[in-house]
Amino acid sequence: MASRGIPWWLVILLVFFGTVVGVFLQRFDGLDTLFRDFARAGFDLREVDLLFVRFGLSFFFRINLGTLLGGVVGLWLLLR
Repeated sequence: MASRGIPWWLVILLVFFGTVVGVFLQRFDGLDTLFRDFARAGFDLREVDLLFVRFGLSFFFRINLGTLLGGVVGLWLLLR
């Protein structure tokens, strides 16, 4: 039941936005326990040296309450 032209990428965008808001709200004393990360997965290559170039790479998925709220709002918009 796809509805009224709401694109699927809007759900992904809202999940990303919810995660960013959740990470932002972790900085406040009253909300830090509510919006803490309950799942975090990824990898971290601090330094890769290839003789002519040196770089680092870090990639992590963080899941918190903001992620779930963004996903619920995105699905609600998609299915209404």
